[in-house]
Amino acid sequence: MQTIAKVRNIKRQTPPSQLYKQAKNSHFSLFLITLLVCALFIIPSTNAQSQAPTQKAQIIDRAHFFKQFRSQFYPIKEKEKYLIDRYERVFNYWDGQAHLKDLRWLAYILATTYHETGRRIQAVRECFGKTDAASIACVTRLYRRGRIKRNYAAIDRKTGKAYFGRGHVQLTWAFNYKRMGKELGLKDQVYFNPDLALHRDTSVAILAQGMIKGLFTGKRLSQYFNNSTTNWGGARRIVNGLDKYKLIGGYGRKFHATLRTIPSGIPVAEKDKCTLATVPQSCLNKLTAQLATLNTQYDDLNKIYKNALKDNQSLETKVTAQQQEIDSLKAQIPGTTDALATLQQKFQKLEARFALVETENNNNKTKNTQLVAANEDLQTKLDDAITTGSTGQEGDLLKSRLEQLEQDQKALNQKLSQVASDQQKLNQLSTQLSQKQTNIDIQTQDIEISRQALQTRETNLLSDTDQLIAREKIHNEERLALVDREDRLKRIEDDLNNEKRAFEDLKSQSWYSRAWNKVSSTWRKE
Repeated sequence: MQTIAKVRNIKRQTPPSQLYKQAKNSHFSLFLITLLVCALFIIPSTNAQSQAPTQKAQIIDRAHFFKQFRSQFYPIKEKEKYLIDRYERVFNYWDGQAHLKDLRWLAYILATTYHETGRRIQAVRECFGKTDAASIACVTRLYRRGRIKRNYAAIDRKTGKAYFGRGHVQLTWAFNYKRMGKELGLKDQVYFNPDLALHRDTSVAILAQGMIKGLFTGKRLSQYFNNSTTNWGGARRIVNGLDKYKLIGGYGRKFHATLRTIPSGIPVAEKDKCTLATVPQSCLNKLTAQLATLNTQYDDLNKIYKNALKDNQSLETKVTAQQQEIDSLKAQIPGTTDALATLQQKFQKLEARFALVETENNNNKTKNTQLVAANEDLQTKLDDAITTGSTGQEGDLLKSRLEQLEQDQKALNQKLSQVASDQQKLNQLSTQLSQKQTNIDIQTQDIEISRQALQTRETNLLSDTDQLIAREKIHNEERLALVDREDRLKRIEDDLNNEKRAFEDLKSQSWYSRAWNKVSSTWRKE
């Protein structure tokens, strides 16, 4: 199978038959034979630079396209990253053709394959069949139902192949396969092996060349897009009459809004620094080294992220325990406050009772003093009466009064004993009251200490909460950085796979193709 490098250079290469005639007429046969020998034995077969197309002054800005594609159509999701490579192949073909400059042409080419392939932008069989048999059965059903006039999926007697629609634009009929193969410089290879139209690069070349040169219906892009005309709807006649011409014209306008060019000296993306135009193996080694570095960085970030998660969990556990302890202390505060209020009320009652007992004691002392003074006075009078010999009624009165005073003295002594007992009890109550007051003071101090500890813990909890929020922000930033690294890693893996496929395509070229490309390139330089 011929590679895309030869397909891209078809328009700039002279057909082999014409080259042979020129060499024969100009007596250059010997010169061509010499060049062929150099290509086979002297020029290294692995040098791919001679196959690189002529570099255009302006190339497609891929980053701008995919950025605008999001707003014009839809965002390309992570699982749809393969679409990027499919669009890139169309852009690579366009950039490889130095004479193609009108972005309206490229926009309508993209719109056509966007519609014909059901937005897949890849070579497909008709009816999107997975096998030739499925597509043949689908076309046959359409023919039997009268949807199409001729069954173009019938097996050809000469080749044993069916020429139903294949590729980016559904190439049909055997004569179209034969003509397109000759147009691409593949002679009858596409005719005898129609599945070549499913090859991604060959299919892109068929799509572009057919629309540019009018190989499908005789209509070409230059008729609808030129200096004086822009006809998005009528351009559908290039492929299939006016079928869905409004819809496809709308696609073309949207694609045209996504396209712009930049100088070819500016790298389109990081991967363009290492393409098939350089040494493929060195590029693969470089990408492999970058991939290994990114894997190492990813492992390191993953470890840091896991450790941060562990720290975050331990901090959350600590904060939860402190919060539970604070809630418990807050629940105990109302009961302690009530008990303190009850003790204060009891203390006030004891103080009032102590004041009453103290007043009664003072009154009793006054009465006792008065009784003692009266007793002494009576005793003095009795002694005087006895000394003077006084008898009679006055002496009896004195005796009875003295007896009465003695009885009062006894009663007073009993009261004094009772007062002393009450005083002792009062002293005991005072001692108990002092102890309770001390206990209340101690409990008050404990409550104050608990309140201070509660405030300290609330402050610590706020500080820990702030630290937790700060760590969560750091973790989110690290998580975003990790996601970004993963995206870059996937992109590099995709680039690596693309380079590997390109390298395999290069290796799959026959020695004849490489030699002929060397000869034709050297001849063009001369």
